[in-house]
Amino acid sequence: ALALLASTLAHATEDNPVLGEFNWSPTGADCPETYVYRADGTKTGTSAGEVLEKTYTISKAEGGMYLLEETVTAGNGGKDCQGGTTPVGATSKIYIMPLNGGGYFTCASLDTLSCYGVASPLKTAAKP
Repeated sequence: ALALLASTLAHATEDNPVLGEFNWSPTGADCPETYVYRADGTKTGTSAGEVLEKTYTISKAEGGMYLLEETVTAGNGGKDCQGGTTPVGATSKIYIMPLNGGGYFTCASLDTLSCYGVASPLKTAAKP
């Protein structure tokens, strides 16, 4: 499995591999989410009935991965795919592993065995 995972990794050359619009799907579940990352450091995320506005920062980490840190700035109070709601002020840290052809894996740590979902591009930001 690791060989397959390694063969799909992109050589990350962009400063921000999450710019654009993505459908994210968790491993082993059927509740895709939609993420829109903007160049100004803001994000809109939709999970079932929940819509969240967030700020984010992204920085290079080890092994071609990136650390993505997000803070919720507003929410509509709707229920997410797991039936919960996310409060304003909640923070998260995840690792992003860019893929060839666009998109990325989401991982809990720098260990590729911790990856738990994949984002596929819907639209990507124009390159400068």
